[in-house]
Amino acid sequence: MIQVIFANFFYAVATICFFIVFIPQLYLNYKEKRSSGVSIHFIMMWLIADTFSYTGALMNNLDRTFIIITIIHCFLDLLLIYQIIFYNILNSLRHYEDKLTSLYLPFSILSSMTVLSYSTICFFLYFIIPYNLYMGSIFGNLTTLLFLSARIPQFLLSYKKKTTDNLSPYLFVINMTANLSFCISLLLSSNITAAIPWIIGLILSFLSDFVFIYQFYIYRHNSYVPISNI
Repeated sequence: MIQVIFANFFYAVATICFFIVFIPQLYLNYKEKRSSGVSIHFIMMWLIADTFSYTGALMNNLDRTFIIITIIHCFLDLLLIYQIIFYNILNSLRHYEDKLTSLYLPFSILSSMTVLSYSTICFFLYFIIPYNLYMGSIFGNLTTLLFLSARIPQFLLSYKKKTTDNLSPYLFVINMTANLSFCISLLLSSNITAAIPWIIGLILSFLSDFVFIYQFYIYRHNSYVPISNI
């Protein structure tokens, strides 16, 4: 009974964190009207990893709440990707103010079409993917590899600029809290075997984010230096 209570508690903490993980970065980009501190490759690889995670979770018949969280995370990935692209285009055309207003409508249409297409794919995957523990584990391992590899472009971007300007530290703090909480909840659950790839991935992701915390510390006094995203 106590184990179930603790498992549900950490699951709830992880769920809340996964829901809000991108909000600090989205707000910072909106506030500063730029997204130069975030590597788009970082977020795009996160999107691919979340898609693989969703597919693997379906194959391993993991908890439906986890599947829903993964889907929502995918849409948050898409939102941040489009925000990054939008502000990159906006800033590159800032000397052509007459062209800026013409961007909003086509960009909104393209964003909506992408979200609709992705929603359709997720919907069909939910009904056609069969239970397959072996393939699910493969997708789980690929998810771990992608999540870890995704951090490389972001690390290199901050390292090359020698600053973490326009990158929110709360993104990583919340993500670390989510990963640790979710890992604990999985360890306390009754379906540990099927979730092993995700448990390993969560632990490695949690540890790898300390690299970014270190970058925030060593570059804390450095100011913004304009440079193209990696």
